[in-house]
Amino acid sequence: MGFARYAEKLPPSVENDSKRAKANYKVADLLKTGEPKEALEKYDKAQQIYAELRATQPSNVEHLKGLVYVWDRIGSTQHLDMGDEAGALQSYRRCLELAQSLPATEPKKVGAVAFASQMVAFFRARTGDTVGAEDAIRESIHIYESSPTAESSAIESRKIAKAYKNLAEVQKLTGMQPEALESARKSLGITDRLLSKEPQSQQNQIDFHQALVFLVDILAQNGKTEEARAETVRALRFLKPLVERSDASVDQIQGYSELLVATPFTDLQDNAAALKYARKAVDLTHERDPTALDALARAYAKVSKFTEAVRFEEKAIGLLPPADPSQGVPELRKTLQANAASFRAAASQAHR
Repeated sequence: MGFARYAEKLPPSVENDSKRAKANYKVADLLKTGEPKEALEKYDKAQQIYAELRATQPSNVEHLKGLVYVWDRIGSTQHLDMGDEAGALQSYRRCLELAQSLPATEPKKVGAVAFASQMVAFFRARTGDTVGAEDAIRESIHIYESSPTAESSAIESRKIAKAYKNLAEVQKLTGMQPEALESARKSLGITDRLLSKEPQSQQNQIDFHQALVFLVDILAQNGKTEEARAETVRALRFLKPLVERSDASVDQIQGYSELLVATPFTDLQDNAAALKYARKAVDLTHERDPTALDALARAYAKVSKFTEAVRFEEKAIGLLPPADPSQGVPELRKTLQANAASFRAAASQAHR
């Protein structure tokens, strides 16, 4: 924060304006988990500065690269911290447009275009347009895997793992369950290898548990109950000591509570722990993350507190952007609305 205040006081110049843009997105990176709206304001300020710099110095590729980076961060925040899938789609479309404007001599252009294309395809699918999404993500994966550093670079490997997970999600949406399972296994395999190389990396830990929990869901949908149970045990054993640490991340805490809530295996359920950690995730995100609120609502439903479940689910839905009749209904909105309807029905039944 100190650097941001320092940068704002610098006199106008290309160099100082670039520092201001960087300071704004660095502050936004710190704010995004608990204060996503404030983070978006900082990201927007950064992109405005870069856009102005690009207008005055169109040949300076650094300004364009800054814009590509910031629009990625905007889309990521809209998706992960605000549940705004339609907004994320528009941001990644802008990110793709800018990435395609990078000069052919820019070494990172191919990767930047591949990434933005993948995210556009993913969010198109998540907002109702699945046509061509699988092919677009496969093309991005092909580009990543063709990189000379695909196997030696942890950054490149992580991109590939995340792309396979996105591919699996699209395949799941389109009813391609066996294919989704294959893609989910590939994603987990890569994240597992990355974790084995750097087991203390919190980012690797988060990637691994998210890939593992996603695999559990796909295994269940493919009727592989025994394997789903075994992987659930593996995920719970992995996450439990992590969430008990003082430096546990929101992703780990929320992931643990969601797994406890969602598991169909009664001997693995722990409703008290699910409620405890779901509340903690909501507190850490200042009741501004719809997915955290949804997890808390489902935890209340597990202990038959349906009035509370409805209250928090409605709060989660209220954080989503207004529905746009001209677009498909985003998957997250569908899920939250279905949960709310289920909880209302259960509450009504309980009061009879």
